[in-house]
Amino acid sequence: MDPRSLGAKCDECPLNNRKPVSSAFGAFPKAIVLGEGPNNMEEIFNEPLHPQGESGKIITKLFEGVGIMRSRLVILNAFSCRANFNEKEDVKIAATECCKPRLINELRYVIQRRPLPILALGKYASVALTNNKEIMNHMGPVTKGKIDNLEFEYLSTFHPNFIAKQPSYSPVMLQHFYRYIDYLNNKLPPWDWKDELYLPDKNMLDVLKYIKAHPNEQIGTDSETDGLLDPITNRHKKEFGKLKLLNVGFSTTDISVSVPWNIVENDPEFAEIKALTIDIVANHPNQVYQNADYDLPVWYKILGIKPAMPKHDTLIASRILNPEWKAELGFRCAFEFHVERWKTIFKMLGDVAGKNMVKHL
Repeated sequence: MDPRSLGAKCDECPLNNRKPVSSAFGAFPKAIVLGEGPNNMEEIFNEPLHPQGESGKIITKLFEGVGIMRSRLVILNAFSCRANFNEKEDVKIAATECCKPRLINELRYVIQRRPLPILALGKYASVALTNNKEIMNHMGPVTKGKIDNLEFEYLSTFHPNFIAKQPSYSPVMLQHFYRYIDYLNNKLPPWDWKDELYLPDKNMLDVLKYIKAHPNEQIGTDSETDGLLDPITNRHKKEFGKLKLLNVGFSTTDISVSVPWNIVENDPEFAEIKALTIDIVANHPNQVYQNADYDLPVWYKILGIKPAMPKHDTLIASRILNPEWKAELGFRCAFEFHVERWKTIFKMLGDVAGKNMVKHL
């Protein structure tokens, strides 16, 4: 089928005058797979992720391994025509944008009949669904999306072609794939958010007093700023602006507290909350940090304290186990947990500083 008949802007596309590869619509589909663009094998057989190609072989094997035959898949690509091996990123992004009306119409045709989540493979699948090419910043959870009044759910992960070049990320793709299958089968449990406190009040004060009074109970400690401190030079990585501490968070197994530092820092009404927060960071003996390389200099620079070195740090531990993976806490946590990622969801809503968290949550 000519992509133009589904709205593709082929005349504006940098891949114009190449052979488009048709999408594959399995009968009574059980899953939707969105790839990036066709390779040579897909172009020859006129089928996305064709099982004769390496990527298609992997996807076919994965789905058949969980009892879903290839004939029950809807398989689409972000752009319909093959890009050359040395094609630049901006060409592929432009092709994705030109092909987006075609993709939306195909997704609408399927989802209106069978509201299946989308397994999005690779950067350009992510661009097609989210306009975000930084795939590692939002892969992992099942997330809600909307394009042109079409609502859908998707899970982003690596493309098999990337895994062939970076095999150390294979466990990540597999984890995401089986998470997608669990979601399809209603086996992925809803995320169980613990009780959370965001506003400085008596409840927050009581919880901080409890944490201080129980030094043997392990707590998670973290902070958020408006930028990053370089742990080597101790310089603010932003070109402009003074580093600001947004909040300091503590979590027990039962409750999470996010102390809004911009509120409590200079308000006498919350002096006790401020003092307890500093005391816990400085002296609690059983803290688990979430990236102490950055938090320690932040606390030294802004809170004026030198906390004891952590007994455990989740990011350092993850680096030891998987040294080749991207050293970013959100990405690594999204491997372990299926919760939606705050820095993705709320920054997409323009909530850069976390000011609207209470309203959104």
